[in-house]
Amino acid sequence: MGRFAAGDILARSKAFALRVIGLVRTLPRESAAEHLGKQLLRSATSVGANLHEADMAETRRDFCNKVNIAQKEASEAAYWISLLRETGLLRGANGNEIEAEAVEIRKVCRQIVLATRRAKPG
Repeated sequence: MGRFAAGDILARSKAFALRVIGLVRTLPRESAAEHLGKQLLRSATSVGANLHEADMAETRRDFCNKVNIAQKEASEAAYWISLLRETGLLRGANGNEIEAEAVEIRKVCRQIVLATRRAKPG
């Protein structure tokens, strides 16, 4: 269906996932960091995957559902980053910017859902 405009949240979510992959590669090789890193990778990469699925949704309801999932995954990613940061496991890496981007992506997803629900069918 292609509901997103070019140069938008799809590109932003991919850039976010790539930044998270880079961040996870810097984590120490210890069980807590590895566990949190896996959780973070799963949620951060799921954001873009769900937005791509939303972009191909056949119905408005399906579109909103997929974008809502992306929103939740972005929120979860921010949580994992905060845990990594607050436990000192990010050693030398600054997770503040990536965490802020997760929060911003979550907000954009929320606005997309609200705007879609308000729009008249067409």
